[in-house]
Amino acid sequence: MEEREQSLARRERAAEKRERLADEREALADERERAADLREALADERERVADEREARADEREQRINEMESRADTRARTVGVQTETTDQRVVETIARGRALLAASSASLDRSEAALRRTRARAGREQAEVDREVAAGDREFDQQEHAQNTGDEPTTQ
Repeated sequence: MEEREQSLARRERAAEKRERLADEREALADERERAADLREALADERERVADEREARADEREQRINEMESRADTRARTVGVQTETTDQRVVETIARGRALLAASSASLDRSEAALRRTRARAGREQAEVDREVAAGDREFDQQEHAQNTGDEPTTQ
């Protein structure tokens, strides 16, 4: 009978060790998830600030275009020569390129936000998987205890 008790004690210690290791892995996973959530929140804030900056730049560009148009109209009305059409076209092209660069940056930020969303979904699924595994381990322990007449080990 003593050998059976020793064997039972060894199994219980092994089960407790497995549970402790599983709990440690879960705690580490939770910490990684918290860190990832913080990084994601910071990235979202950077994106929001960049979008606001881009909107202000677009408004400024629009005001400049309107002022130039009004100034040209007034200058022509009083007979003052304004910049040549070629020069205006070159300036318009430069502004268009700047807008395209800003749009490209916005698309890059949107793509990064999508990657963060996918990563968050992956982390959430991993958390669900860990919870299911923990539940399965607990169920297996209870089932084993019922089949052997042993007391189930608890966390």
